[in-house]
Amino acid sequence: MLLEQAIVRGASDVHFEPNERNVRIRVRVNGWLEQATKLPLPEYPAIVAFLKHWADIGDTSGAPQSGSAEFDSKTISTTLTVSTMPTLDGEKVVVHLSPQLSEPATLESLGFWGGALRQIEHTVAEPHGLIVASSPVATGASMSLLGIVHLLNNPALNIVTLEDPITQRVASVNQTEVRSTSGVPFSTYLQALLKQDPDVVMVSSLHDAKTVGLSLESALSGHLLLGGLHNHSASQAIAHLVRLSDEPFLLAAALRLSVGQRFVRRLCPNCRETFKPDHEYREQLKDLLKMSGVTSMRSIHALEKFAAEEGLGKTADGQSLPLSTTETRIAHFWRASEHGCEHCHFKGYIGRVGACEVLPVTEDIRKLIASKASASALHAGALEAGIIPLQLDAFIKALRGMTSVEEILPLMPGLHV
Repeated sequence: MLLEQAIVRGASDVHFEPNERNVRIRVRVNGWLEQATKLPLPEYPAIVAFLKHWADIGDTSGAPQSGSAEFDSKTISTTLTVSTMPTLDGEKVVVHLSPQLSEPATLESLGFWGGALRQIEHTVAEPHGLIVASSPVATGASMSLLGIVHLLNNPALNIVTLEDPITQRVASVNQTEVRSTSGVPFSTYLQALLKQDPDVVMVSSLHDAKTVGLSLESALSGHLLLGGLHNHSASQAIAHLVRLSDEPFLLAAALRLSVGQRFVRRLCPNCRETFKPDHEYREQLKDLLKMSGVTSMRSIHALEKFAAEEGLGKTADGQSLPLSTTETRIAHFWRASEHGCEHCHFKGYIGRVGACEVLPVTEDIRKLIASKASASALHAGALEAGIIPLQLDAFIKALRGMTSVEEILPLMPGLHV
């Protein structure tokens, strides 16, 4: 019943947490943990034993363990990844829920639009090279990579993946799960996989130097490599690869695109509401965004207008929302309804949307990579090349009613518009 309710809510994880008095159960919905219920302690050992048996985990206690199982609910088939961890009050269990959708989410539904989307589409049309997608843990990188796989998927290509874990089954794609507990590194799997005549290879984690080295060699020898990283931005991902690579000139030659993504909660389209910011609110936001003068406001207005033309920000029945800006000011903002509605389970938010940035590797960026430039230097080079940084993308989506200003504030430090 708990798992069924969590799936209906769109939860990504269910936490079973024992303490001195009871077992607290929380679910993560739209990136936020919420209290679900509490259970008596005497019932907990049976629940842990059941989950372990279901996920094919041995009876060994006192050590972290993990396993997976399939769960066919009333609504959708879901893969459960069960993870256990010993704590002072007993074993904590976290069940990660991965609904088996008919196909991966599209790049558009993940939040890519405009020039960023077209840059990805143009780059994946090339037969070889390296594309990396980065985000903090569990905030979008794998979904972006699978979105690219979905874009490429056709019978003429041999597409293979190495994932830890497999979060989404993709029809006609050969997927391999690399379990961290197996002791066999990604690089060993990648060496074997490259002998099987692949056209496109997705590696969910480029976390060690040997895997990065193999990926670069493959990208330069006729394969399209899609790699995942845990970083906060596209420029930080490149700087991380520079540190892992013994030969940065090879990275400069192989890398085609760096994608950065963070998820924020999406406002419920049925109950979100507008509010007019007062002078103090405007000034605080202007200072936070480091906006300066009419020219900057005109650029924000032009960008919001373009986003509206691209289809960002619609009503529940699919009509375009009115613009939130003029050439001289911000007319209104959007926020979650205080009480929500049935559609969003009275939370004001439903689902998540990505704040995205796409950094193409131009000749100037290649020179910076070859010289082992820092993340800040790479970011400055990206801005000169005209990319829309992740924070500005998030702000435009807040103006378009897709999320709220409160959701994007943690992304904002250092933004200049």
